[in-house]
Amino acid sequence: MTLPVRSAAGWRSAVPEPVDDAEFAGRAGARLAALAAAVVGACYLGGAFVWDDVPLIAQRLALLDLTGILGLWSGPVTETGPGSAYYRPVSMTFLSVLGRFGPLPVHLFALLLHAASAYLLVLLC
Repeated sequence: MTLPVRSAAGWRSAVPEPVDDAEFAGRAGARLAALAAAVVGACYLGGAFVWDDVPLIAQRLALLDLTGILGLWSGPVTETGPGSAYYRPVSMTFLSVLGRFGPLPVHLFALLLHAASAYLLVLLC
């Protein structure tokens, strides 16, 4: 059950409360930053795996079973080679799951993270 909200004029009226201009401008700027990050990031959506993505994601993380994915939470990806110095369980788990479907989901997830972080950065500053 929701209770009626009191406004400055008394009980809720049909007239909406005025919008704070600074809050509106901040959200508009944050949306613009997220859009800019998405536009720039859209360039790599159609790309393939690069640098150490092939040995790390395609040839290692994407092939892990459930036991291997759980093992990412207790140590590095591997003893030698790409991933030997990585203890990043959250990102490696996401890469392990998304990497099974190729580079597009990995790049799309990265694009969403960049847009969200740009939005939050502008909103918080």
